[in-house]
Amino acid sequence: MAGPAAAEDAAPADKAAVEAIVRDYILAHPEVIEQALEAAEAKRVAAEQELIDLRDVLAHDPDTPVVGNPGGDVTVIAFTDYRCGFCQRAAPVVEALVEADPNVRSAFKEFPILGPDSVDAARIALAAHRQDASRYGALHHAIFASEDAIDEAKVLAIAGSLGYDAASLEAAMADPAIDALLTRNGELAQRLGIRGTPTFIIGVTLLPGFSTLEATQAAVADERARLAGADPG
Repeated sequence: MAGPAAAEDAAPADKAAVEAIVRDYILAHPEVIEQALEAAEAKRVAAEQELIDLRDVLAHDPDTPVVGNPGGDVTVIAFTDYRCGFCQRAAPVVEALVEADPNVRSAFKEFPILGPDSVDAARIALAAHRQDASRYGALHHAIFASEDAIDEAKVLAIAGSLGYDAASLEAAMADPAIDALLTRNGELAQRLGIRGTPTFIIGVTLLPGFSTLEATQAAVADERARLAGADPG
């Protein structure tokens, strides 16, 4: 009976045998490479078209908070959760992008997926946006800048420090319209295959996870080039 060492020695041989079979098959049927490339390209085109089809609801939902230039030519859409560590790292990137580029607008899709405290934080932020949209950006970044655990009490305190009335926000966070918006955001995420935060959408480009300022600026530049190429004028 073969011992553990013999089983381990057999594994590389099995792998080599499988690789040889695959290699021989591809050499005998090179068309499978072309078919795979065609399928990958079709999948990419379909994903881009989905983003184009959803462009208005992603970028121009009137209930979605927006910072930066309201008439900007490129919208950076961010799906975020206030209790997400990578979102916390990404928040200054978005802030720097908007400050550096006067033609960018950023639309924040509150996407609280990390538990009840995330949901409460999102509800308070959206209630604040409904009460005074001009200060939402400051609140959004202040929540992410906090080094304390994010929960309802902490977010209300941050909002209060920015001039919001904490008591009215606490009452307003139960507004059914806020739950409806969170539901829409969740449905959009599901349709686009977004399962984590942060996730950024810039035109036809979807960037999952943390993205550097340089990478985000490059995606904005690519979208501007795409729009210019699509413009018949």
